[in-house]
Amino acid sequence: MLYTALAQKNALPQAPEGVEEPLFADVEGTWAANYIHQAAQLGLVAGTDENTFAPDRPITRQEMMTIIDRCLDLPDENGLGFADDGDIAFWALEAAARTSAAGLFQGGSGNALMPLAASTRAEAATVLSRVVETLEQ
Repeated sequence: MLYTALAQKNALPQAPEGVEEPLFADVEGTWAANYIHQAAQLGLVAGTDENTFAPDRPITRQEMMTIIDRCLDLPDENGLGFADDGDIAFWALEAAARTSAAGLFQGGSGNALMPLAASTRAEAATVLSRVVETLEQ
């Protein structure tokens, strides 16, 4: 969804130089194989190991934050201050801070960000809508 929205807005990032097409052994023959390979070439997504992408595994909120942070040129602001900030993985801290400061992700009950929770399709659609609004500003 994100790749398609960015492509329609002509907002896909430029591919880094020297990046070869990733060969994920577990995406061939799936409906999303082309999108996954294109997104990986742009540095937006990575596999779970050398040749595995795990396309049917749910995505965590912190993984979504990291992908969106790679797509957008967000200000370097700190939107943290959630009750569970300590649960955010080190590699996702900056993305969580920027995407939450931009209002793309919000906390739930008890001011918890829930970075390790799996995102629902409804949440993905909501975040995508917020990303598209950001691109239009």
